[in-house]
Amino acid sequence: MTAAVKSMTKINAKKFFDSLNEQKLVNYDVKDLNSDIARELTKKFEDVKEAVGDISKNTYQFDLLFGLELYELLNNKYNFTVRDSSNLQIWYALQLLEVPHIVYARWGLNEERFVKISRRIYLWTLWWYIHISWQGNRSSTYEVLKDNNTDTIQQMVERPGKSGYRIEVYRKVMYYYHKYTKEIHSRDLLRKAMKLHTIKCKNIEPALYHGGIDQYAEDLFTYFIET
Repeated sequence: MTAAVKSMTKINAKKFFDSLNEQKLVNYDVKDLNSDIARELTKKFEDVKEAVGDISKNTYQFDLLFGLELYELLNNKYNFTVRDSSNLQIWYALQLLEVPHIVYARWGLNEERFVKISRRIYLWTLWWYIHISWQGNRSSTYEVLKDNNTDTIQQMVERPGKSGYRIEVYRKVMYYYHKYTKEIHSRDLLRKAMKLHTIKCKNIEPALYHGGIDQYAEDLFTYFIET
C-alpha cells in the first residue's frame, strides 16, 4: 500500500471522533480536502449519491455502488492488500482523517460505525463485503449482489469463522445465493446456508469435497430444496 493512507490507533481515533464537528460534516467543502485519496473518494461518493438519490431511502444500493468504487480505487490505485484491509488502524485514519463526511452521510455520528465496533467500521465492512463476494470483475460482482440488502452485508462480514474468511468459499456462496434465492423462498436462506457451512466445515474441507468448492457451496443451498 502507498503512503497515501495513514494509520491511527483506536485511542486516538476515539479522541478524534469525539472532536468531530457535525456542522462541518454536513457542510464540508471539497476545497478543504487535503489529500488525493480524500478528493477521489469524495468525487465517487458524490457520483453515487447522485445516482441513487436519497441515501436514507436507498441505503443498500448506495452501500453496494460506493463499496465497488471504494474497493476498486483502493486496490487499483493505492495497491491495497488483504493485509492492509485487516489493519483497523488504517480504516480509522481513512474514515476520520480523510472522509468523515462520507461516513456521516450514511450513519450520522454513530460511534460504532466510526470506531467503536471493529466489524462495523463502515468502510471496512464495504471493502470486505465486496472482497468476499468478488466474481472476477465489477459487472459480475454487481449482478450477484444487486438484489441483496443491508442484512446481507452484516450476515457475511460478521461471519469470518475461526480461521478468518474462507474467501473462495464465500465467493461461491454469494454466487449460489444469488442463483437460488428466488427459487428457495426463505427470508433467512443465507443465514441457514452459512450455519450449515459452519457445521460441515468441522468435518469437511471444502477444497476436498466431491466436486470441489463450487459443488460444496451449491450444496449448501440445494440441501434446502431437497429437505
